[in-house]
Amino acid sequence: MVKSVLLVGGVPNTGKTTTLNTISKKLKKNGYALIKSQNTGMQRKDKLYFLEGKDSKGKNVSIVINTAADDVKSINNFDVFLQENPCDIIITAIRSFGKERNDILDVIKKYIQNDCFELEIPLAKITQRSSNKNTGMKWYENSVETLAEHILKSTPFSL
Repeated sequence: MVKSVLLVGGVPNTGKTTTLNTISKKLKKNGYALIKSQNTGMQRKDKLYFLEGKDSKGKNVSIVINTAADDVKSINNFDVFLQENPCDIIITAIRSFGKERNDILDVIKKYIQNDCFELEIPLAKITQRSSNKNTGMKWYENSVETLAEHILKSTPFSL
């Protein structure tokens, strides 16, 4: 049963998939083995990952990362992937509002323990309309990645 859930939330095009793909890469760089990966969702960059490794306390841990949460097909794929790959931690994209948000929360509820820790990082849409937009976007991406890394290193994730 899942002990911890990290939700990366936001409206479309706020960087959920980019953030989650970066988290997956960093976990692999830090010694987590990629056991399974598959494409899902509407876009080719949307993926499901199953990773295994040791947390900071030396305990074996399994993680499912889901980058797609935008449509019924990707949410159903996520559900099937969780059935086939029981894990300790779920890290997933989630919409800020709407039916898709409720649907993905319903899927997660099927796999969590009663005392499961859940945390959501809400992402914002960058609307800066100046010549510094690229600088602002880079700062935003780095800030979100730093925040996610800090959260995942801390209790209860301890990755």
